[in-house]
Amino acid sequence: METASVEYHFIDRFFGNRNIFTSAFSRSIDLFMATILDLINSSYDCIAMMIIAQITHEQQEIMARRRLECLDLFFEKVSVMVWTRFRKILEMNVNSVRAFARDAPKLRDASPHYVTRRFSDFSSALLWLYQEERKIFGENGVSVETSSVLVQMEVLRAELETLLQTLSSKSWPQDKKMMAIFMINNLHLVLSVYHDKGVTIESYVLSVQEQKKKFVNFFVEDQLQTHFGSLVDFVKKVEPKVIESTFEENRKQIDESKLESLVMEFQRSWASGIEKINSNVRKFFPDLNNGTEILQQVLVLLVSYYNTRLQEIIKRCYKTAPFAKHIVPVDNMMEEIKKYSQAFS
Repeated sequence: METASVEYHFIDRFFGNRNIFTSAFSRSIDLFMATILDLINSSYDCIAMMIIAQITHEQQEIMARRRLECLDLFFEKVSVMVWTRFRKILEMNVNSVRAFARDAPKLRDASPHYVTRRFSDFSSALLWLYQEERKIFGENGVSVETSSVLVQMEVLRAELETLLQTLSSKSWPQDKKMMAIFMINNLHLVLSVYHDKGVTIESYVLSVQEQKKKFVNFFVEDQLQTHFGSLVDFVKKVEPKVIESTFEENRKQIDESKLESLVMEFQRSWASGIEKINSNVRKFFPDLNNGTEILQQVLVLLVSYYNTRLQEIIKRCYKTAPFAKHIVPVDNMMEEIKKYSQAFS
């Protein structure tokens, strides 16, 4: 590029005819084109293709600032070749994920799959390159081809999620909890790699976070239903029936003996229930950050069911509940929850 710039100025000043540049440099440009074409056609590296495309784009911008058009056609041809190969290689990756999904084997555990690790490293590199071009040239200066990378990566991500769902349904066809655990571990790995690599594209990262959130919510509800099912069922059933009215009228809407039994049962078993939930989270989620986050969500929801929603039902039915002495103080629960949060981290 530097040689071409110098020679172009010399030819223009010495001969006064810029068209001579094309004749003088045609063989050199043809040699470069042939070399680059061989390199591109023999490559299966999407990341390398995107780097070449971005370097080409930057060189075009430099020549444009110099107001030199002598290499415009060369840069355009290189850009077309590189992006064509990029799309072809990316399509190969998409097809390989689809093919793997068709013959996916059963899994032994719910830890992150190696395909997820490969996808995370691969996609984070491309997304980071996209971010860098946007930083350099601005939102409006990013090439059309680079802008399309996000769309293409969405396709690949969708194929990965389809693969993960296929693997989980084949490995645990009757166990939705294990399916959710597998999805959480894999989606968390993707998000962790993006965080470590500095990928901050909100629209893309948010879609992965939303997917993970959906499965986390399922697991949280499952744990509460498993270990505190009577509490959850009672609150969901009675809460809509208890309205702002007299104590007597509200008590008619509930089974008082069942409520008292529930309170006493919770007093006896809440600590052991939290211990079991903690053990499950430790077992299913080896990543400490992920496990801590999920454990906190389970325990926060438990406090919401017991201390907020159940207590509100009791307040609306009794001025002073006959079983008040059996109600577990929220301070006791929070102290126990703090202990598990610290132990997990």
